[in-house]
Amino acid sequence: MDNSDILTGSTERHLTDLYAGQSSSAMLVHQEIVEPLTELQQGAAQAGFDLRLCSGFRSFELQLHIWNGKLSGLRPVVDQSGTRINLELLSPWQKIPAVMR
Repeated sequence: MDNSDILTGSTERHLTDLYAGQSSSAMLVHQEIVEPLTELQQGAAQAGFDLRLCSGFRSFELQLHIWNGKLSGLRPVVDQSGTRINLELLSPWQKIPAVMR
């Protein structure tokens, strides 16, 4: 079976809502990570940690919107310490990892 639609984010056929019935907002994730993630969260809880996902599936269109917003200056691009990066000071090749971070 060709899964290129999954790899490019152009389908949601492989997704499930991680918090279905537990939250008013959906967290779409690949259906195959639900069980291992739940086990990991339970282990983390036993060790005193509250492990949660911050973000789930993003369609190609949404990811493109975020990417373009960062490159155009409409969304901040920050370094590992949270300091805003001035993309105008970077070469085109330096901008790529900065935005991806």
